Amino acid sequence: MNLFAAWCAEGAMTAGGRNPQAHLELLELDALRAGEALPAVAAAHAAWCGACAAALAELGAAQTALRAMPATLAVPAPRQAAILAAARAQAARVRRLRRRLVSAAVAAAAVAVLTTAALLRVPVTRHAGAPLVVAAAPGKLAAHDADSSDLDGDGRVTVLDAFALARAGDVDPERLDALLAMAVSLENPR
Repeated sequence: MNLFAAWCAEGAMTAGGRNPQAHLELLELDALRAGEALPAVAAAHAAWCGACAAALAELGAAQTALRAMPATLAVPAPRQAAILAAARAQAARVRRLRRRLVSAAVAAAAVAVLTTAALLRVPVTRHAGAPLVVAAAPGKLAAHDADSSDLDGDGRVTVLDAFALARAGDVDPERLDALLAMAVSLENPR
């Protein structure tokens, strides 16, 4: 019995912590088959151990069989036609689903816009009352002038009052401009 066999029989460990009696891992066997450098203990074990040598021979045979296979495989025409038909059918299903999702998204957006518009709609009341008196400086109206400019009755002169005036029909453009200027003025009394 040689020294290495005796060492394996005793179950001694190498400096790297490997039991020389333990079989090599598949990656170690493949590295050995490919000619990569391995620790001397692993190479010696593969030469000595019948199981590892047989596994190494199987890896070599698998490599030979793989190299003997053709680079491409011919797909029979009926099989290829069936694969293409299945792919086209799946693509059509995806297109239909995409169209439905886009239609649903557009419909949901339209509903959201209409709902928001309905919720934000401000009722416009038409006042048939005294004519609007506007001072030379639009933001400096007297309190009673501001009250007569408040067309929607909310106690403030706002852009909505100008909108109500514009919707009233026959409106003097200067009067409308003055009301808008008063609505956006920082010196608005209300």
